[in-house]
Amino acid sequence: CIALGSVVLDGCIEVTSLGVCHIAECSGKNLWRLSLRDLPLLREDSLEPIAKYCTGLRFLALDVNLLVKETLAKEKDSDYKFLSIEDTGLLIELLKCCSSLVTLKLSNVLDENFAGWEDFATNINPYLRTLSLAGAAKFNDAALKSLAKKARFLRELRLSGILSHVVALVDFVRRVRARMKLSVQEYEEWEDLTGTDLELERCNVIVKQANEILDRFKGKGWGRVRNYVRDAMPLLNELRNAPLADTESTPFLALPSFDIMSTRRLNLKIDFRWNIYEFICPDIFDDVYLAGESRSTAGESGMGTNTFQAAQLSAGTVSSQPKESVKTFRLTGTISKIWPITVRTPDTKASRLLERYWRIPPEARYFCWANPLTDLKAANLNWFKHQRYEDTTRRFLHYGGFLYFDANRHFVSASALTVGTTLSFNGPFKLNQKTVDKLEAEKRWHKVTIKNLQPKDAEKLEFCFVFHGEKVLAPDLRRHCPHGGYAYRFTLKDGRPQESYLYPLASAVDVFLRTEDAPDKDDYGDASDGHRTASDNHADASDGHREASDNHADASDYHEDDDFIA
Repeated sequence: CIALGSVVLDGCIEVTSLGVCHIAECSGKNLWRLSLRDLPLLREDSLEPIAKYCTGLRFLALDVNLLVKETLAKEKDSDYKFLSIEDTGLLIELLKCCSSLVTLKLSNVLDENFAGWEDFATNINPYLRTLSLAGAAKFNDAALKSLAKKARFLRELRLSGILSHVVALVDFVRRVRARMKLSVQEYEEWEDLTGTDLELERCNVIVKQANEILDRFKGKGWGRVRNYVRDAMPLLNELRNAPLADTESTPFLALPSFDIMSTRRLNLKIDFRWNIYEFICPDIFDDVYLAGESRSTAGESGMGTNTFQAAQLSAGTVSSQPKESVKTFRLTGTISKIWPITVRTPDTKASRLLERYWRIPPEARYFCWANPLTDLKAANLNWFKHQRYEDTTRRFLHYGGFLYFDANRHFVSASALTVGTTLSFNGPFKLNQKTVDKLEAEKRWHKVTIKNLQPKDAEKLEFCFVFHGEKVLAPDLRRHCPHGGYAYRFTLKDGRPQESYLYPLASAVDVFLRTEDAPDKDDYGDASDGHRTASDNHADASDGHREASDNHADASDYHEDDDFIA
């Protein structure tokens, strides 16, 4: 690989410092771009070979996305600790050797005790264009002064590492606004269901801290940055652990937001007659079809099989071990009924923006929900072991996603659930037993595969996607479900009765928090208008939140260009 010039290993969860050392040593000075984002096994000793061999680097990204870090820490073992740079000397040596760096991204990788800012500014390339130091808690006025003096050609400087929290604040306020639009009876039912004391306590704390943060953003240019570093950052650090949603008990006080990502190279065979899909593996993944002892044998012998074996395995006739009987299986999952896309109804500027925001292809006219793989087991997905953590194919098979079809109902594309804040939800609304039984009769309930959603008081958690306008929902719930939503069925411990709740997807006006995006009252599809009569009855729970929503919206605009990787 002596001619290797660009290496991107973002999210490769099995890549270690040793692998990075091999890449650096073989590519040497030819390597100009190296991206190592979100590598849970990367350690700071990897900086040494990069500095030694890759002296021609112009782009280096070592960022860690906090959402990915927190999510992976809950799902995986303690070995997944991610990069944390404590040794100032290693980073300074890298800056000295890689003196041509134009882009340097170190978000959330500098240890909280990192204090070598003067040396950092002294040794940085004066022609640096982009620098990201999000999450650097010890960055102070002196460091900012040194950096401004040395990096005179800097075009982009990122110091904020709390976009996910700002967006979560906006999502929190959106939920409060949505509850203001409930009728008196609906609000009383919601209040009895979840209680409001905890929600109000959270809201008061968050609104107070958010207002204090926004006050610190006064000023222009470097003065605004200085105010942020000196005054706002301590407040933002307090918000890092702010309790924004409770998913530890039944029901969820608020269903956490998800992101949605389009998949690439997803080969599916879809059968509408039986409502199933089959994932077609590429040839290099033929060992995924091996079962029993022959599977482990194939795994030990490596991922690839020759063309002859691949042809035979696809027919289920032979094994890599001649004396063993080989079973084959298909990677299949269930899908819902197909349904017209409702985001475009009514056709407003906000609805068109929401369509792009939710990654819906412009040619799509129908969609359906695809559940995770049936009988999902870790052994069935061994071939994903070295895939990137945020690989959308893996997430589609593990967590489910949406399938989109054109006007002739031909498959267009798929999207997978991932970590982020794109899909926001209202609720919870309790489902009646008739609805639950009908969903059961249609065999729509599926076991939840996202471990973080499992409440402590539930023995089993199941879900399904419910479409807008489905008669399976009671009439009073349909108007709260303009674009569909997720129903969850909780099987509680200690033999208590099952409980089921609906969490509808938020409408466009709720997502973007702008009243000018709201359609006319007579327009079809938005269930939120015309239900403001209850706001006076629970004004105590909503006063001050309108103002807070505007403040939070301003805060989100300030941080709107940050990245989310799942």
